[in-house]
Amino acid sequence: MVAESSFAYRSGDLFATKPIRRFLETFLYGSYNDTVYVTYWSIMHMISGIVFAKIVTLWKFTNQPYLVGFLVHTVWELWQVWIGMSKPTSFVGHNNIVDTILDTGFFMAGIWIGFRL
Repeated sequence: MVAESSFAYRSGDLFATKPIRRFLETFLYGSYNDTVYVTYWSIMHMISGIVFAKIVTLWKFTNQPYLVGFLVHTVWELWQVWIGMSKPTSFVGHNNIVDTILDTGFFMAGIWIGFRL
């Protein structure tokens, strides 16, 4: 785990400013007291998947985009665990294991949508 003020920790939310982070943490479903919740961060994961699909379409750098996308997103989520931003052993609260799995699902759904746009 690294200090919250460090460069590494701030990279975990893509260097978003506090007002942007506050907005992205707005609940669309549930709350941090629930095991399952959805915030605008979830939507950002989906948008990231769409962007990933468009990059794959333009640059054609892989013939297995879902596998590569899953691996890229998993590495990202592991980075967030390593820096202490995600809590892989918690089933409730901010950035719990279920949130991590849902974020991956939103990213993969974004890839699927991106190939259909």
